[in-house]
This record gives sequence, C-alpha cells and structure tokens, in this order.
Amino acid sequence: MAGNSVPAAQSCAAPTDRGTRGTATGISPWSYQTTPAATQGRVRHAGGRTGRLGGRQGQAPEGRRPRQSAHSRPVPADWLAGRPDLKASTRRSYALHIAAMEPLVGHIDLDGLRAADITSMFAAIAASPTHPGPATMQRVRATLRAALNDAVRDGLIPFNPASRLRMTPERRPRPLVWTQERTAAFWTEHARRMTENPSADPFKVWRDASLRPGPVMVWTPEQTGAFLDHAAGDRLAAMFETLAATGMRRAEACGLRREDTDLDVGVLTVSVTRVQIGWGRAGRDA
Repeated sequence: MAGNSVPAAQSCAAPTDRGTRGTATGISPWSYQTTPAATQGRVRHAGGRTGRLGGRQGQAPEGRRPRQSAHSRPVPADWLAGRPDLKASTRRSYALHIAAMEPLVGHIDLDGLRAADITSMFAAIAASPTHPGPATMQRVRATLRAALNDAVRDGLIPFNPASRLRMTPERRPRPLVWTQERTAAFWTEHARRMTENPSADPFKVWRDASLRPGPVMVWTPEQTGAFLDHAAGDRLAAMFETLAATGMRRAEACGLRREDTDLDVGVLTVSVTRVQIGWGRAGRDA
C-alpha cells in the first residue's frame, strides 16, 4: 500500500500465515488538512470599472498604475460565478487559486495583462510564506489559463498570455519500499530521538516526516498483511481489506455502495466517490 506509511515495529515480525493475527505497531490513520475556502464577491474598482482580474476595492497597489480597457468582463472572479458546470471540489480549488492571484494582478485590465505580469505574479506566490510547491503552482496556472481561454473564445482578448508561460515542472516523488534496512534505520533513529528527549511524545516523533527515507513509502506484502491482521477487529477492517486487494482509491472505497457490490460474482463497481470539501462532505459521480 502506498502512502506516507511506516513499517511495523522491529519487535513484531510480519505474520507468514494470514490466519494468525499480528501485533504490528506504528500504523497511523490517514489524515489531511484543508484550508477554509476563500470568500468571494464582486468588487468595484476605482472609477466604477469591474473589468479586472479579480482585484481589491479601490486603487492598484502602490507604484503600479491600472491599465485602462474597453473590456468589462471580470476575470476570473465573475468567470467562476459563471461556471455552474464545475464540481464543488473543483470550484473550491479555483476559488483558492483566485484568492492567491487577486492581490497581485487584480489591478490589471483583462486586455492589458501580459506574460511578464503573470511571471511576476508566480514569482511572488512562490516567495510567499506558504512556499507552494511546483504542483500547486501548476494548478494555479491551470485555473488562470482556463479563465483566459474562455476570454479568448469570447473575443475579449486575442490570445492567452498564460499559454506560453514556463514553469518548474511537477515531479512526483519516487515511491520507496520499506526494506529491512530502511525499517531498521527508521526505528534506530526513532530510539535515538527519544533518548535525546525522553519527555517527547513517541507518537509525534514517529510521525515526523524527516524519519522517513522519502515522502512516499510503500509497504511490502508482509507488512501489509501485518497491518490487516492487526486491524482485523476494527470497524473499517473490510474497507482496509478491499483497498489492499483491489488498489481502489480511498475516495472510491468510501463511496462504495451496497448496490455496487456483487459478492456472489466477486465484482465491485466504482460509480461514486466521496470527497472532502472544506469541512463538509460530498458525493459525486465517478
């Protein structure tokens, strides 16, 4: 199973017989963190114009003069409001991206936006305290490109200034297997840190990402079996078994319905996924 997982403790050998329950320790539940959705609203700029890329009420940032334009379509704030076809999760992501772009290019008219403005915007976002990675930057660019592509199709601008922007490509981390050597090194370092700070919470030390050889670690079949045997009495044991046996995504497993399950034939149909949207939940078609 892939993920930011940790191997079973050294004191517990992975069971060779799946009928024997293991006593694997150091297995954490999945978790994630979300950011509240940005507040949206149509803002009117100095002079009563609304033909800007988002923007804050009033004047442009100090030292920068807004370019005047005959186009009045607000992009991308009003563009998002005019996209009822978007899924709730996509809409929330777009809203967060727009909130990041508004303070930086919101004072620029749509037909006055240049590639240099976009380059400067992404440089400012990259230097922000949150330090977004290449993957996040690519998603922000995708949001901007989608909005500007609509503007091109509507004849508001002749070309998309974000289409030729060069950015650092997204490089997904290479998964690493929890070999015996890596497992031993992990627990040795864990013990060393606990010796240095005996009052530390062992679980918090265990969750420290710096203990792992890489951001994506993969269990061996034996380690997966140890986890499943240890979790056999958990209320989600059946879902854990399904995930391990089928490779389904968590959202797919959470959205699995009784009518999608045929135990006689041994077939599961993925028709709905369940995703987190802010602090609420929503189901959607797969």
